[in-house]
Amino acid sequence: MAVIVEMDKLGVLNSFIKGFKRDNPADVINAFFIAEKLSGKSSSFTFQNRDNSGVDSPEIRRLLFFNSKALERKREISKEISDLGHRMSKLDSNELMWVAQLIRNGETHLFPEEAKKAKKRLEELSDALKA
Repeated sequence: MAVIVEMDKLGVLNSFIKGFKRDNPADVINAFFIAEKLSGKSSSFTFQNRDNSGVDSPEIRRLLFFNSKALERKREISKEISDLGHRMSKLDSNELMWVAQLIRNGETHLFPEEAKKAKKRLEELSDALKA
């Protein structure tokens, strides 16, 4: 598994957000978690279960809240990480939560229809990342 540590944490997060083009913390965290798991890359961010809301990362949440100005000013980005963010931008907030939850805990906290949509999106994302 490749590790995303060549850049500082703000750089990694900034690159991802530049591609993702959303700044809602819950969406960013769920999308980053999914991208990390599907791409085979790992970062030093930790994630916690949020049941039917996907995952949470207090560290990413803090970086987004307390370093928003630094993120806006940061110019150095990784195209590879930005591209992962862009791929995740295709999912809406609910789909991000469902797919993150499916990866983290299987169908445990999902209704059958949510699980079905999450599996479909997960398959699409997996195929897109392999291409």
